[in-house]
Amino acid sequence: REQFTKLDLWPYSALDKKKEVVTVSPCGDANLDALTRMYDTYEPKAAIQGLPPVDHNTRVEWIQSSLRTAMNLKAELGDAIIAHGMLYPMSGLDVVEFTLFVHNETQNRGIGNIVAYLLFAAAKRLGYKKVWVFESRNNARALRMYHKVGFREVRREANELELELDLANVPETPELSEIITPVSPSTGRIASPDYLFGQSIKPDTRSVIIYSPRFEEFTISRDHPFITTRSRLFLDMCARHNLLNLPGTQIMEPGSIDENSVLVFHDIHYYHYLVMASRGVFNPLMLSYGIGTGDNPVALGVLEYSMLAVGASVMGADLLISQPNIEIVFSPTGGFHHAGPNFAAGFCYLNDIVIAIKYLLQEGRRVLYLDIDAHHGDGVQFAFYGEPRVLNISLHESARTLFPWNSGFENELGEGEGLGYNINVPLAPGTEDKIYGEVFRRIVLPLARAYKPDICVIAAGVDAMYTDSMSHLSLTNNIYTEVIHEMQKLVPKMLMLGAGGYNPRNIARDWTLAWAVLHKAEPDSDYFGQMGGRAAAAIEGASLRDSYPFISATRIAEARAEARRVATYLEKQVFPIHNLTPQPV
Repeated sequence: REQFTKLDLWPYSALDKKKEVVTVSPCGDANLDALTRMYDTYEPKAAIQGLPPVDHNTRVEWIQSSLRTAMNLKAELGDAIIAHGMLYPMSGLDVVEFTLFVHNETQNRGIGNIVAYLLFAAAKRLGYKKVWVFESRNNARALRMYHKVGFREVRREANELELELDLANVPETPELSEIITPVSPSTGRIASPDYLFGQSIKPDTRSVIIYSPRFEEFTISRDHPFITTRSRLFLDMCARHNLLNLPGTQIMEPGSIDENSVLVFHDIHYYHYLVMASRGVFNPLMLSYGIGTGDNPVALGVLEYSMLAVGASVMGADLLISQPNIEIVFSPTGGFHHAGPNFAAGFCYLNDIVIAIKYLLQEGRRVLYLDIDAHHGDGVQFAFYGEPRVLNISLHESARTLFPWNSGFENELGEGEGLGYNINVPLAPGTEDKIYGEVFRRIVLPLARAYKPDICVIAAGVDAMYTDSMSHLSLTNNIYTEVIHEMQKLVPKMLMLGAGGYNPRNIARDWTLAWAVLHKAEPDSDYFGQMGGRAAAAIEGASLRDSYPFISATRIAEARAEARRVATYLEKQVFPIHNLTPQPV
């Protein structure tokens, strides 16, 4: 029993069928009173081999005896014990006898399965070979569970059955998300949130900012670099420059995406653990899904925050296709391009971009996805690597020097029908505006024109700026806004998503500048050009535009040579697929 309590299985947390977190751990004498309270209200008593005893004193003696002679597990919801499982070693045998009681008020929720699988895993780790159980022939629910696990009937006597489980096929670490799944499989269709409840679209609206104060109520952790107040920083800067009440603009509040739509892309077992993480509960198995790391920690409310962000992006996509006059939608809390179908990564838990693009494809649209975040959008690439209805172009710092370390190389061109529709432009540290602009005009613009998309979805991260410490590129917001403006002129509809950015001043200034340029309303300032960009950015009232940083000639030459090498490769490999001819440099 001492070895049992020291197993690294404990404590173990899992979701029951009502999505409530059940915590399972060994119990001993200190839990006598709590166990007694559970059995005092347990019904029916004496149902299986006279257990639990009807008489209170006899019942307490039985609990005390079990705590002395068996390996005991308790399952708790909150502070209350709601299930008690026991393994009794059989003298001289490598067999244990199994007994389990789940309080009648919490039955039919999968809690018995949770406790049982953990007890069986523990028995196997301790070297036992078989588990015996005695059960009433009339307990159909328990018998279904036993047969599902792998028990077989070995003896039948009167109203009782003796069952046996061979532990050889039982995992030592059960994957309970495969056993208890409180989530229904997706229908495969994405539904836009009902964002018109309580608000309406004004007749003259042509551009929309999607914002909710609920975004600001969430924080990943105190020292985490992701800034959840990003929308407020942007709105405050826009207000300072009188950009919130431009003709034809409107701020609208999003609704959360529904579970079914999330599961069109995300794995049901991953989602299971994300629900737990959002309740602040850690399970070691989460680590295999990327949850519980420094980048993507367990955090109260993270699922609700993420589902609101996904809802905002899908809402933006729906506004663009359902409202003929709306041309631009910006969701600052969007652009979580690293999340994969079954893992969290790079501060991203749910991939709003993938789900929004899948919604656009579902509605028959042809999509250009342009990612100008400093980091490669590996989650989006994974989702559409074989999809010709999405032209995925990503300009980012090379994986040789920046996360994600294993994707985003120029030779990742797509597969099958999607060959030539996945374009990566990895850039070297020190890449500045002129180099970036050359690559944009040489690669992005010709491909975008040839593709003729209905909608451009742009991950407008500002972490490629030279004032952001999370990358090694040397861009200013001058080329940043030029790229966004060029895409606006080329594609009639644009969904702009915030993506990365870890300098609060960049978030405020750069998105505000882009919003102003898109609306031909850039404010004037006398400060621009008088000081270096870092200093100018710190002055209240300074120009929204950056000055240009000093970069050594050697560093620029190296970055330009690498950018031209990549561009030449892409022109050779991809342009023929789109019937394009490279232009002289």
